[in-house]
Amino acid sequence: MNEEAQSRARALLALTGLLALLGLAALTATARAAEPLPPQGPSPPGANNFSCKPPARHPYPVVLVHGTFGNMQNSWNSIAPALERLGYCVFALDYGNGTQKGVNGVGDIPTSAGQLATFVEKVRSATHAPKVSIVGHSQGGMMPRYYIEFLGGARKVDDLVGLSPSNHGTTNPAAPFGGTNCPACVQQVAGSPFMQHLNAGDQTPAPVTYSVIETRNDEVVTPYQSEFLPTAGTQGRVRNVLLQDRCPTDATDHIGIIYDGVAIEYMLRALGRPGPVDAGYQPDCSGRSVSTFPDSSSGRDAGTAAKRGRLRIARIGGSARRTRARRLSVRVLSNAAGMHGVVVTIHLDSSRGPTLARSGRFSVARNRVVSVRLAHPLRARGRYVAVAVGRDAAGRRVGAARYFGLRR
Repeated sequence: MNEEAQSRARALLALTGLLALLGLAALTATARAAEPLPPQGPSPPGANNFSCKPPARHPYPVVLVHGTFGNMQNSWNSIAPALERLGYCVFALDYGNGTQKGVNGVGDIPTSAGQLATFVEKVRSATHAPKVSIVGHSQGGMMPRYYIEFLGGARKVDDLVGLSPSNHGTTNPAAPFGGTNCPACVQQVAGSPFMQHLNAGDQTPAPVTYSVIETRNDEVVTPYQSEFLPTAGTQGRVRNVLLQDRCPTDATDHIGIIYDGVAIEYMLRALGRPGPVDAGYQPDCSGRSVSTFPDSSSGRDAGTAAKRGRLRIARIGGSARRTRARRLSVRVLSNAAGMHGVVVTIHLDSSRGPTLARSGRFSVARNRVVSVRLAHPLRARGRYVAVAVGRDAAGRRVGAARYFGLRR
């Protein structure tokens, strides 16, 4: 075999290997999205009544996700009854089970996220709810973000409330020693490949809203500031709360936060209104108001549903000569914040005609101009149509079209 033939053979082998690797990655992602649930332990009081039907004021069932080394029975015996008292349908699961009974949340985190995806589908099927809200502690406040970003959860989750979530890992020196008995421990080390992958892109995909509730006394996830999520560009969908900002004497730590009355009150406030917890909320710092916390209306779709999001394309004018640079500017308008995943396409004659241009995906708060690259300059007196398609804050598909022509 001559050198040229050998080079071709090596290139073909490399391409074959790459395609196999990509196929394996796709299969792995699919498998993780349908991970079977591990054996489930006893439920906490007030949780896992699969005959529960969500009331109009709380249309989204609440799924409780424990932390590393935890289980649902011990983690949620304060929060589950508090939610049940207010009429929520409450569900909890065990995931990432270890070899020791009741010691869970130690398995590979993407696999655990697949188990959460399976459980969410079980809850949605039983309750006929389009979405769920998730409350998670420690790893359980971070791991659902993997489900939201990589396993299709963004359209199935309304709120994510994290109680001391390990959103960016921890610098705690004990974390790396989990080893083979706790892959999740190693993955939660600050700067680990898993953490880099999780936080490389959009850390808070829309339309989910995010509330992070944290204590300055966190000794497990360190530094405590690493738990907060970025808020820039999220249009108010993300709120970070430090308990001691409003209640300076609150002494709760990482483990105790799921039993702390002030933290639970913040959680109830976050779930009991559209969007994340409000920045100006003042809890009862005594922590004794959980049992009398007032009921409210949770979601944008509760009772009186929020109006459906709409898109509109502004009038497109100008001359065909301006498209010689193969660029066309299109102004997209919306009637509400939260429009996301919007794509603009340009077609000849009708929306079913040949596609001449396509934008990338973008979000629209109220008004946005997007520049699309054309396959070729447009003709004067030609008949064209611009089409915009995206989803509103409730995940509903919406679209708009605008016919236009250009001068010479």
